[in-house]
Amino acid sequence: FIHETMRFNPVAPGTLPHTSKTDVKLRSGVVIPAGSFVIGSTVLILRKDSRWKNPSSFDINNFLTEDGKFSKPEMFVPFGLGPRSCVGEKLARVEIVMFLAHMINKFRFVPIDGHVYERDSGAYSGVMRPKPYKVKAIIRN
Repeated sequence: FIHETMRFNPVAPGTLPHTSKTDVKLRSGVVIPAGSFVIGSTVLILRKDSRWKNPSSFDINNFLTEDGKFSKPEMFVPFGLGPRSCVGEKLARVEIVMFLAHMINKFRFVPIDGHVYERDSGAYSGVMRPKPYKVKAIIRN
């Protein structure tokens, strides 16, 4: 669930800017000249049709093998990769699990009648901020 949430709605839709040191020829034949300003797209990596079972839908099966075991594909890079990946990744992963476990333990979440979740790009200011979504949190006994 957590992995699919990070894949489907990445917090950071792109990487930090880089400059290519040498000419780079992509598989498509396009050449990126040395000195070019390059920004990677996390969204494109996490939504590439050929790499996911159901790329444009929220589907936890994207991380399950045929026999139902968890599998994290190498293209799952919500925190970037390499030497410029997010320095807070380990802390963020621990925080996500702790927060979600606490909330699910304390509350039951139900949709509010008539409120429809609108999935769009939301607002961007370095990180993605989704539009508000209303749910009812009912305290568990």
